[in-house]
Order: sequence, then structure tokens, then C-alpha cells
Amino acid sequence: MKDETPDPSALDSLERGLAKVQDPDDAARTLDELEIAEEDESPLDQTPGTEQAADELAAVARRVESESDSTQPKLDAAIFEAANADEVPAATREGRNRLRTELMHRLAPFDAVDAWLFTQINELPHPAFLNRSMSRLTWVMTGGHAWTAIVAITVIAGGSRRWPVAGRVLPALWLTTWLVEYPIKRFFRRRRPFVAIVQAIVLGRKPGSYSFPSGHSAAAFAGAALLATEFPRARRVFFLVAALTGFSRVYLGAHYPGDVAIGSAVGIGLSRTFRALFRRILPRFLR
Repeated sequence: MKDETPDPSALDSLERGLAKVQDPDDAARTLDELEIAEEDESPLDQTPGTEQAADELAAVARRVESESDSTQPKLDAAIFEAANADEVPAATREGRNRLRTELMHRLAPFDAVDAWLFTQINELPHPAFLNRSMSRLTWVMTGGHAWTAIVAITVIAGGSRRWPVAGRVLPALWLTTWLVEYPIKRFFRRRRPFVAIVQAIVLGRKPGSYSFPSGHSAAAFAGAALLATEFPRARRVFFLVAALTGFSRVYLGAHYPGDVAIGSAVGIGLSRTFRALFRRILPRFLR
């Protein structure tokens, strides 16, 4: 089981850095310094009063960029606690809120709404049992594996008369998932730049790299749409599971809501298109 105890050095850096942001002007200057450092790939300017805030945030952001599988849970826990925990010093919470307000003002309208929704979900209570449940759900839904298992069980239980179900569902599901996870994500290449990682720290947690659109959401809703066509009586259950999967990606800090919404729509659209295409190409086998 992964150790999700907050990394103490990261938590200390975040608390110190955020506490240094003592007014709106500090927030604006801190973000300016971080943006300049990223664009120039140079050390941070030592602007009196804000260099420590920028330095502390930059240090944590660099660790997040280079994190390994073993350190990621501890860093995420530190980021979440510094952003949301009631036990952190008041100056830390106030500095975080000032930076968040300044960030929201700098975002385009759609991005600001997306970020606001992310913070509302990210700041919900995260009890251990719910964290485990969401993590397990997102794991079983990776690549649409749970849908594949349902189809396999259906075919095994129904014999040869159920083989067309597999033909109508699985190729469309797999092709949709592959397209979203590889060509589409790599086309958009929404990799989190340095300042966006700092943004994620301020908002609450680190969304994943190459996050647009959400592959989990695309696979979940693709499978739900395909299986709902085959088993219409269970359509509400399929779409409920898909919706919970999409929610889990935001709850766990892996995606913004916009990534999930677009991924869900793309998954439904592509899967239905591929299903219709395969049935036209191979009508005798997919009746």
C-alpha cells in the first residue's frame, strides 16, 4: 500500500512560501517572478519581500515535476494538506487564498470556471475509505478493462449466440481508448508547464501530464454507451459507473473537470461512430 503521509519538507516549504504572500500585491509579484523564471529558464529574481515565496513554491514545483512513483503520494498529500487542511497556520491559508484569487483573475473565463470547479471537488472531505474506493474504481476502469470483463462474462455465460456482442462492443471500445490515450493526447500535448504546476499546487493538487482529454473518462463513457445499446435495461447503471469514474479523476487530482467532460463526450462520439462503421463493414458477423 502506498504511504500517503505528507512529505514534511515539502509541507514546510509550502507553508513558509504561502505565508510570505501577505497582500494582493505580493501575490501578483510572486506569480510574475515565477512566470519570468519559466519563460527565461533562469533563476528567480530576488524581488524584496516576495523572493522567498517564489523560491519555496518553485522548489516544490520542481520536485513535483521530477517525482517518482514512490514519492508522488507523499508530495500530493503535502500539497493537499497545505492547500486545504484546517491545521495549517492561518498565514498559510490566507497566502494560498491570495495567490488563488490572483490566478483566477489571470485565467481565461473557461479556464477560470474549470479551475474553480476543480477546487470545489478537490476540497471535499477525503476520508481514507473514500480515497481507497475512488482509487480502486479508477484502477479497474483503466483502459475500459471493467467493461471488457463484463463482455467476457456475457460471452462465456451466453455461448456462441453472444459472440456478436463482443464484436459490436470491444473493437469500438479499444479503438476509442487507444485514440484518446495516444494520438489525441499527444496532439494536444497539454503538458503541465512549470507555472501550471505552481498553479496546481495553489489550487490544491497536481493534475497529470498530457491530461486533455481524460482517457479514463473516454473509456468509461465509451463502454457505457456501447453496453447501454446492448443491454438497455442496465443503461443507468453503466452511465452511473462512468460518471463516478469521471468524478474520481477530479477527486483524486488527476484531471480538471473540463478534461473529464470533453473526454466523456469524445468517448461516446467515437465509440458510437466506430460501432456503426464496423457493423456496416461486417454486417453478417455483427448482427
